[in-house]
Amino acid sequence: MPRMMAQITVRELDPIHLSIEEIGVAQGLSQGQIHGLEVDLKGYIWIATKDGLNRYDGNHFQVFRHDPQDTNSIASNYIRSLEIDDRGLMWVGTNSSGLDLYHPGESKFIHFGKQQNESKAKSSIQSVSKIFTSPSGIVLIWEGSNRSSEILVPLPGKDPFDQNSWVIKSVEDLYKIPSDVPPLYAEQVLGFRDDGALLFGHNNLLYALYADRVEVLTPLANRSMQGYMSGEFRYILDNQRRIFCVDVKANTFYKWNNDAKTFQPWVILPDEFPSNIHRIFFDQQDRIWCSIRIGPTYKIDTRTGTFQRTDISRFHYAGTDATDFGFYAEDQYHNLWAVTSGNGIIKFSSRNDQFSRSFYKPEYYHDNRVIKNGFSFIADDQFTPKKSRVLRDHLEAAGLFPITPVAIDQQGRLWKLVQELNAQYVILQINRDDLSYSSTPIELCLQDMNGAGVSIMFDQNNNLWLGAECDLGEAHLFRYDVLSGTRDSFAFPVKVIRNEHEFIADWYVDPQNVFWLGTKQGIFSFDVATGKWKQYQSDPTDPDA
Repeated sequence: MPRMMAQITVRELDPIHLSIEEIGVAQGLSQGQIHGLEVDLKGYIWIATKDGLNRYDGNHFQVFRHDPQDTNSIASNYIRSLEIDDRGLMWVGTNSSGLDLYHPGESKFIHFGKQQNESKAKSSIQSVSKIFTSPSGIVLIWEGSNRSSEILVPLPGKDPFDQNSWVIKSVEDLYKIPSDVPPLYAEQVLGFRDDGALLFGHNNLLYALYADRVEVLTPLANRSMQGYMSGEFRYILDNQRRIFCVDVKANTFYKWNNDAKTFQPWVILPDEFPSNIHRIFFDQQDRIWCSIRIGPTYKIDTRTGTFQRTDISRFHYAGTDATDFGFYAEDQYHNLWAVTSGNGIIKFSSRNDQFSRSFYKPEYYHDNRVIKNGFSFIADDQFTPKKSRVLRDHLEAAGLFPITPVAIDQQGRLWKLVQELNAQYVILQINRDDLSYSSTPIELCLQDMNGAGVSIMFDQNNNLWLGAECDLGEAHLFRYDVLSGTRDSFAFPVKVIRNEHEFIADWYVDPQNVFWLGTKQGIFSFDVATGKWKQYQSDPTDPDA
């Protein structure tokens, strides 16, 4: 009879303080936007960035960059993906020059992209967005749009660092996929399970693709098929190739039971646990680390049946928006390594998570943050927790949807952009003592009617500025005179490329009242006095550009 696993019902403890080490450009990292992180068999930390592949030994960085005069150097500086397989081979996916394999004995890179490779095993994929490896050593790579793929199959007994020891095939060459099975897309692929099956999800069902068949892993017990069609389930394959399912609606983690051939309830979370989990990581002690996109990280300890909010300082940086964040790896000393989308990597010591703080810290909601002198703070750092909660509840009761954090002007007054139920945008001036407010309507041509991605700041002349992507492919800075109530706008000198990223990532006003704006289309400066823009772009022929 199949063995049933024990269910764990967790309870909340006080927030926990973690000892962290922030490691960025100042410490030698070549670039702060991280696309992948792996720990090799010797304990080196490998980091994929937009400016080289970094190897970190805990004290120093070695950066591997492309050298046009050296055919053994890495094929490109822009690294999109990284994977270390079960044999310890490190595969590197570049943005424009295909797949590389690192040869540690000779400190060189073996190229599989057709532009650098004269062997038989030439890959047609030049932008490698994702890499999955199986226990048997096959390598599945995806092209940048995540719609086309190739598989590298090793020849038995051959040297893996010889390109001719590999054969490149399509998914259809290796797998017989029935016509009633949904198409395979990268964003739905989990990876290879321990028996070599390729796992992928579709409409909340999980498929296991074998060379001769396709299996649907048994749905969760006690749930109707309606749940599978409603987007409630998320499947996860961890670093030990174990399979999990998160039931968002029921706040339950399920674990695949190979004996029973079904998912069984494992961790039962209370109703107050947040459902908007963005990233999930399972460490070697079966602790679950859940990151919220705009909010705290939670540690679920399955040994003690508890969960805690962690005091991770993700918002202590210049700018008005939080960077993406998530755990990626665990080293041999059980330190956890997290990556960000702009602020480098973060090391979490395994020896400093046994003590908890006794005071209360509220949720890190986007509307619970403060912008002062160009820097972002949690509202609790500027006000009392009670006042920050009162302000949030006060606005919600009045039917005002917060669009931006609170901005503090030079007189210490509070300002905020909100949206009324009729979709009208309103500027609020908030009394810091009793949290009463006055409101002034403002016209904004925002592309997103919910105002997502709007930035707020005061300049050196105490004018309030808003920055956002607008309709018709434009982005604007809006200046609001807090004394006269007048508004004018200044359009960025480019057409906006529409994608999932917000146009303005960060900004700063220097002492000369010049705006410096980091955007998804490069760096801009804007001189308030003259109204002139300048765009700073990369020029490969100019080392100072």
